[in-house]
Amino acid sequence: MPACSVFRWFSLLLSISLAACLPASERIMPMEDACDIALLYVKRFEAENDRPIAVWTEPKLDIPTNEGIDTFLRANPKYRNDPELPLLRRLASVRQISAVERCPRLKEWLTKTNTLHDDDRMYDEIADHEIWPFAALAMSLPAVSEDGTTALMYTAEYYGPLAGATYSVRYKKDSDGSWVWERADLSGIS
Repeated sequence: MPACSVFRWFSLLLSISLAACLPASERIMPMEDACDIALLYVKRFEAENDRPIAVWTEPKLDIPTNEGIDTFLRANPKYRNDPELPLLRRLASVRQISAVERCPRLKEWLTKTNTLHDDDRMYDEIADHEIWPFAALAMSLPAVSEDGTTALMYTAEYYGPLAGATYSVRYKKDSDGSWVWERADLSGIS
């Protein structure tokens, strides 16, 4: 066998081995798409606000676990064939992954634009304020559908201790391959 063939086989085996070591959430979903969507959402959030924004690095969002989904389905079997279920399960599988930490271009943009994304500093700056000095965004890493055409993420937008809302947000890929905001469904207010 020629040396170049041995090298190709070795490279292929190494790639397969490394992929097997990745967490399941990274094997089932294209991170580049998820990160593109996260950056789009942060830019949208910035454009919609008339004051500085800040982004939580470790968001505390109430995203269902796969075990929670299973429990819900046992109690509500009529939803077992819901077409949204696979995407919700994908979101549950990435619920512990920080978009800010996982997405280099997002973190780079936050740094370049001087957007606060340090949780400790954010907590310090909002302590004892009724109106926060910035609009704060918490967001999950977006989950991308298996066919790569739809994405779902959870977000929370805060303006003060009792001024916030949580949403489930959907993006769709358009005909030219760009991600576009589809809708945000309100899931809670404070």
